[in-house]
Amino acid sequence: MVDKFSKLNSIGNNAALSEQSESDALITKKKLVSNLPVKAEERFNALKKAGKVSGSFNAYIVQATLNNLDSDENK
Repeated sequence: MVDKFSKLNSIGNNAALSEQSESDALITKKKLVSNLPVKAEERFNALKKAGKVSGSFNAYIVQATLNNLDSDENK
């Protein structure tokens, strides 16, 4: 019986969509951006209304930060 169950444990390990362990998941940290200019959010909202960007302002800030880090690391 144990042999049958041990075979079942490995089923789906190579599946395209499989559960990730916590160590493989993206680790995030809650941060607060202080003194963000109001004009920045107004400009984002204008771009969103015009259909030039999508998503949330928070996601936009995170992506911009990651892009700047990539750029600075490759200098």
